[in-house]
Amino acid sequence: MATLSRKQLYFGVAAMVVVAAISGWLVYLKQQERLASAQVLPGGVVRVIAGKPGKELSIPLDVAVAPNGKLFVADAGNGRVQVFSRWGRQKGFLGGEDASFTYPNTVAVDTYGQVYVGEFNTGQIRIFSPKGELLRTFDSRTAGVPLAPLDLAVDEKGNLFVADRQGAILVLDRQGRIRQRFDRIEGASLETLSYPNGIAVDAAGKILVADSGNQRLLLLSAKGKLLKEIHGGGMTHPRGVGFFGEDYIVAADTFNHQLLVFDRQGKMVKRVQVTNQPGLSFIMPHGLCVHKGQVYVADRAHHIVVVFGKELKQ
Repeated sequence: MATLSRKQLYFGVAAMVVVAAISGWLVYLKQQERLASAQVLPGGVVRVIAGKPGKELSIPLDVAVAPNGKLFVADAGNGRVQVFSRWGRQKGFLGGEDASFTYPNTVAVDTYGQVYVGEFNTGQIRIFSPKGELLRTFDSRTAGVPLAPLDLAVDEKGNLFVADRQGAILVLDRQGRIRQRFDRIEGASLETLSYPNGIAVDAAGKILVADSGNQRLLLLSAKGKLLKEIHGGGMTHPRGVGFFGEDYIVAADTFNHQLLVFDRQGKMVKRVQVTNQPGLSFIMPHGLCVHKGQVYVADRAHHIVVVFGKELKQ
């Protein structure tokens, strides 16, 4: 049996030390990157959007931001979708005689600026062009099953993700046909979904679900496999959710009047509450979206959209 010489042993140990040092340095760089990104987590209110007198929001339940910065708000109490400029100026409404709404409760925008509006009570999802023209309607006829959308998200390929009131995540193609259905999550503490009220999809195809009836968040793979089940922060019945950069997720903890920020391992890293704006202490955040480092939140208690960003130093 051959034995290693002292020189060979020396170089072997040296190589192991070098590998360990490089690995340690890479871990350190990753930690520094995460610490740096944590400095820009949402903290303070940077803007409030409410509409003009006579055109105020009423029970806004969701908000979406187009690539050009235009805002779309599911103005459920008024039965319409309000449109705002990136600066919060009112720009009109979606719909009209050819697409009247009764209770629009969710809105999403794809990478092309097309707008998706869902109503759980009618079971319809309508798609509008960036100019506001009705393009098509998804319903039970296109999907082949009844629809009751509580929240919507669109991935970069144009697939539409529906958090359905009937306890399922549905993935529809561009024609409104079902491609995938997730109604049982193997490995979760409770495998069935209950009132999934929020959904988001990241660039890698990972799916984030606010499983409201079960008081938890679920991070799933593109194929619906459980990656992480998230509890914590006293979270009850979460609503809207979003991905904040590559390391964090944010959820609307509606009845606790706050946003909760978690890392992707499920650890809560921040609790966002309104303390610096008189009259907004008890917001009820519902739907939300993340756009360019800011979190846009539909506040159904005060009938406004609150924009959270980096907390400014006094």
